[in-house]
Amino acid sequence: MKRCLSASAASTSGSRSGAKTAPIFQPWEKHFTVVQWDRRGVGKTFGHNRQKGHGEMSLERMVLDGIELAEWLRKRLQKDKLILLGHSMGSIVGVAMAKRRPDLFKAYVGTEKVVTMARNEGKSYEMMLARLRAAGDEKNIRVLERIGSPPYANARAWGAKQWQRSMPPTAERPGGQFHR
Repeated sequence: MKRCLSASAASTSGSRSGAKTAPIFQPWEKHFTVVQWDRRGVGKTFGHNRQKGHGEMSLERMVLDGIELAEWLRKRLQKDKLILLGHSMGSIVGVAMAKRRPDLFKAYVGTEKVVTMARNEGKSYEMMLARLRAAGDEKNIRVLERIGSPPYANARAWGAKQWQRSMPPTAERPGGQFHR
């Protein structure tokens, strides 16, 4: 009998989620029912709804969405408790979910945990800008510079920067492609 692993906010890139479960989770599927959840406004959710329809973007909203999903999964899969995995930004959401509703979870697992958000965001911005400069991608350098470097005034500004994360580079687009 498989256990359920809920991957909290597994995708944060804005469009990298594919039709299948992320490759890192595939070996786990032998032992777990893996549920990959994309927060509102990112991943498959963003691909389906674009910028309209993602609603409020706050930590509180993400935690409430995650708890609602966990409650639904328990009923749907007939499980008393789930194992919650929080990856990257999902580590912030996952810890808050587990703290608020420990009755829903057998365990919490954190990967690529956010420890110092301000430092992480600053480094992320610098790395994206350096990659674009190395590729000579003036158009997307301007896009990223318009967003500006952190700290961001609100969650929407942070989200705009996240949505600008590049897709993998190709021969035609050595700097990658930014989403608008």
